[in-house]
Amino acid sequence: MTISRVPVLALTCCCLVGPARLACAQTDARSFEEIGRELRRGKTVAVTNDAGRTVKGRITDLSPASLTLLVNGMEEQFTEASVRQITERRRNTLSYGVSGLVTGALAGVFVGSLLQLESGSRGQVLGLSLLLFGGAGAGIGSAIGAATTHERVVYRAQGATTIAIAPLTSPRGIGLGARVRF
Repeated sequence: MTISRVPVLALTCCCLVGPARLACAQTDARSFEEIGRELRRGKTVAVTNDAGRTVKGRITDLSPASLTLLVNGMEEQFTEASVRQITERRRNTLSYGVSGLVTGALAGVFVGSLLQLESGSRGQVLGLSLLLFGGAGAGIGSAIGAATTHERVVYRAQGATTIAIAPLTSPRGIGLGARVRF
């Protein structure tokens, strides 16, 4: 592999890996029956009821008609008709680890190619730098992913409309931001 091919290979890999993260988005469940495939007893979730009250607790029971949570030592039951949305907190360890692995491996290929040209070796330097940089990238990416979390919507009631309003401030003035989701 010559130096002129390394940037082309790196750019191609980035173009292929980048959109793959966007393609793995999941859709929200539309019934409690569908939730049963994703959530199990003991999982911590946040439930928003039709009045807008959000409760966080551990699932103790889940049926096609109702959900029971353990909240502050007391069980609280929600029917499907009274729940607007259910979310769960997730860590980003795997996705960040894969991104770190790919980024580190690409850097390893680049550095290994440069070192291989200097030393005249037959691929040992390239392979070693690929492993070292790829492993380091995966470790760093996983550590960053473990430190970051996001709320994933597991269930959203059909016909539920979400309206969010937030104040916006800047040195030039103040304003109001709004988001409506149908």
